[in-house]
Amino acid sequence: MATPTTTRPGSIASRLRSFGVVHAALRVQSGEGVSELDRRKARALAGGRRPASDSAFEGSGGAGYLEAFAHLSAELSAAKAKMVSANSIHLGRLAEVVGLQQRRDDLKGALYSRFVKVRRLFETLYGSGRGFPVLAVSGRTPRHATGLVAQVRETAGFLAKPRVELPRLDVAGITVDPPATAAQLAAEADELDGALVDLDEALKLAEITRQAKNDAIAAYDDTFLRVARLAESLFHFAGLHELAKRLRPSTRRPGRRLADEGPEPDSGDTVAPPPAAAETTGEPEAGAPVVEIETFVARAADRRHRDSGRD
Repeated sequence: MATPTTTRPGSIASRLRSFGVVHAALRVQSGEGVSELDRRKARALAGGRRPASDSAFEGSGGAGYLEAFAHLSAELSAAKAKMVSANSIHLGRLAEVVGLQQRRDDLKGALYSRFVKVRRLFETLYGSGRGFPVLAVSGRTPRHATGLVAQVRETAGFLAKPRVELPRLDVAGITVDPPATAAQLAAEADELDGALVDLDEALKLAEITRQAKNDAIAAYDDTFLRVARLAESLFHFAGLHELAKRLRPSTRRPGRRLADEGPEPDSGDTVAPPPAAAETTGEPEAGAPVVEIETFVARAADRRHRDSGRD
């Protein structure tokens, strides 16, 4: 099984800025470039020389150059469309993850609150020293969703079939029904467990779309580099040197022009380190920034990969 990619491809927004400049040059200013290329060809022919640079479009004149510019524009546009589409699909998956995290947090909060109340009630009625024989619990109540589900199910089992005989309550007006309490706790634990399963499945799908997005970005970066380099060369040859310089691709930041190499602000499609709370619980809270959700998706994929390698 291949190791999941956890690369940080950088901002799609900055790539689109560079795309706009290069695409506009290919679509709008190509006519000026073709005119200059034709003039150079005419001067060369008048001097009795065959322009070596025209070998790829021999006999086609300006139409050949226009076709070349149109082909470069179409190739770059197609790669951009795939990148944008893949990113949109991935953001949709992340939105689904956020919704499922909200459901998990709501159910976890409700179950935690109910379990703490049940624990306090039984320990108050039967004595704190009998917490484990009555409720199968000691120490702190788990806050992590998976641990909470396991603890509640264990307690529900003890309450449904008590391991010890519960003493008669001498408090008038108070009735305790351990089997009914067990059924309620078990039902809520099952609902939270189902939410965890749904979230895990959504994270797997989000990892697939994340990989697809990264692949589309890598393909775009490769196309952009080739197209921008060729466009730069053509415009240089046409004598439009200032325009050619504006199209020069960056060798440090893929998919961008040299002019767009500056530091990038944080954006919704970059990965940033999660806050300390997510490190300790492993569960980013609902409403966390997309960058944190993105990191959580990547780390969940890495954990699944490591676990599968141990099987």
